[in-house]
Amino acid sequence: MTQKHKSHKGELLLQKRRNTPREVSDGIPHYISSDMPRQHADFFAGLSYLPLATLDQHGRPWVSLLVTRSDNDPSVGITVSGGNTTDILAETNPFDPFAQALQQAPATGDTKRLFAGVGIDFANRRRNKIAGAISHASIEDTGKVRLRLLSDQHLGNCPKYITLRKLAHIQRKAKLSFDGSDTITSALPEAAKTVVDRASTVFLATKHIAPDSASGIQTDMGVNHRGGAPGFTRIYEENDGDQITTYLALPDHSGNRFYQSLGNVETDPQVGLVFPDFITGHVLYVTGEAANLLDDDAEALMPRTNLLTRIKVTGAVMVKEGLNLKLSSEEQLSPNNPPVRLLRQQLEQTG
Repeated sequence: MTQKHKSHKGELLLQKRRNTPREVSDGIPHYISSDMPRQHADFFAGLSYLPLATLDQHGRPWVSLLVTRSDNDPSVGITVSGGNTTDILAETNPFDPFAQALQQAPATGDTKRLFAGVGIDFANRRRNKIAGAISHASIEDTGKVRLRLLSDQHLGNCPKYITLRKLAHIQRKAKLSFDGSDTITSALPEAAKTVVDRASTVFLATKHIAPDSASGIQTDMGVNHRGGAPGFTRIYEENDGDQITTYLALPDHSGNRFYQSLGNVETDPQVGLVFPDFITGHVLYVTGEAANLLDDDAEALMPRTNLLTRIKVTGAVMVKEGLNLKLSSEEQLSPNNPPVRLLRQQLEQTG
């Protein structure tokens, strides 16, 4: 008999503060499957790209958008076999901090290397979440990433806020534009800010470290999609003498009300984000410390918003032409997207 997933205290706190109906809270364990459903296995096996995250040796999440179909190498792809085992051979760029984290010691202090991902098909807005442990990881001589994933959490997600687009494979020549992966005390380069401003698609990685196993609550990670009209993620800076601190403000758009990602933030502030630019192929990787702002606190930073996540950027890597994907169609924004909200300081400046 497989163990049901239990909500931890951070998730329960937000569910209570956001008035999640009791029947939804009680039903969450039944939505999360320990065994991968056959339709999920077929879905993942057909994907051409996969957002996937792990932790570096300092416990910081980094999330990547791996390319899992290649015009140049038919061996690139995803294979799902019995026992919740998923084998991946994927393309990424040589500067991807996710790939670099795979070559470091696991952050949890044992042999278990956590992962989480969200399979997404931009052509039809279908998405499914997956999480578990990585049993094997290696970087091939060709630079490709080889992974064996052992998953124990599977959850279908709704299609809201996903931008419709078709993507095709393209072989790009990645160039490192900015490396602040270890520490960052200066402003992000303008090219990185442009990627944030243009993004209608962001992937957010979070984690939860359970204090003990007796509670039945797992130590795990999560990756989720965040979408909206371009500009929905706001970026601002604070200058403290010789140091400039960059913040991201990510408003919460109503979803399934499980509050898994934001619940993780309540118990562990370390998060990771990836901002892909499908027009240029540029990609921005971010890790940082997050805090959820509710009600008056959210309103003070971003008027007409009652829940947002503010991320203090503690590490960032900007790679130009780092994504081997290109748009092969027009983009169609989700009809569910709310209006873009500006920060209070931006409203005051435009007066």
